Amino acid sequence: MLYKISAFFCTVAIILVFLITSIEEVLYWDKDYFQKEYEKHHIAASIGMDTEDLLIVTEKMMEYLKDKQENLNMKAMIQGEVREVFNEKEKAHMEDVKALFLSAIRIRRVSIGVIMVCCALFLKNKKMDKLLRWIRVGILLTIGGGIVLAGVISINFFQAFQVFHKIFFRNQLWILDPKTDILINIVPQPFFVDTAIRIGGLFVLELVGLWYICTYLLRRTKKTGV
Repeated sequence: MLYKISAFFCTVAIILVFLITSIEEVLYWDKDYFQKEYEKHHIAASIGMDTEDLLIVTEKMMEYLKDKQENLNMKAMIQGEVREVFNEKEKAHMEDVKALFLSAIRIRRVSIGVIMVCCALFLKNKKMDKLLRWIRVGILLTIGGGIVLAGVISINFFQAFQVFHKIFFRNQLWILDPKTDILINIVPQPFFVDTAIRIGGLFVLELVGLWYICTYLLRRTKKTGV
């Protein structure tokens, strides 16, 4: 029973690490991602900002989410007028987003610790093959569930977007007005659709890679008996 429980938590921890890392890869590791999206959807022109200024604002906003930027107090030329970029409602919502993002980072750290402890347990008792089999099953279930979820979301992305925010936010600050709130214009729905697809695709690709690694290691454990 101990091994089954340990394998379950290890598998869940691995999936969380991969998911959170996939999000970070898309939003932070690809330095050109935001620029490509802004050009694709003509965002700079639609909000009346210079592309370079918009990218500077975005960089500071993303640094803020990692708690490397103290606040979101910044000004920029918008519609021919120098003004504060974000209003108080937007700043309050982004504070909630930052708290969510930092929580995810903490969860990833704890998950890595869980993985290390579980792997040490299975290696010490020469039962790594059991853990690898559990991980493979978990990967297949996750991919299968992800495909079903993606199908449901594709039917009505806007509704799924609302459900997501209702689950993770305890207020309605996320309900923004494109006429008064620039944040929703910087990252409109098409941006979120593209981002969700990219994160999901990367996540699945990495899980498939891990599945093959587990399969390879299982073959080795049969030979070595570890």
